[in-house]
Amino acid sequence: SRVCQTAAWPFHKANCIRPNYILHIALCPGEITDPQITRTLSVPASTTFTTLHRALQIAFNWSGKHAYDFIVRDPEYVREGGMLAHIER
Repeated sequence: SRVCQTAAWPFHKANCIRPNYILHIALCPGEITDPQITRTLSVPASTTFTTLHRALQIAFNWSGKHAYDFIVRDPEYVREGGMLAHIER
């Protein structure tokens, strides 16, 4: 917050890091395999779906002329072992 930044800037700068996600995206996994087409993006947790869409367009060198949608199938889903275990494998 602005109060934290103003009152204790050295502490804030060292400890208040914005959350970030590493996304590994594969086109038609299991169908396109030779070679598999993937991209890895690093995005802030505050990224909107519109901004994510734009980032994907750039990452895959697409023109952005088609409609898009994102589906959150189960917002309560937690990967077994946690996300860190998945990333480290």
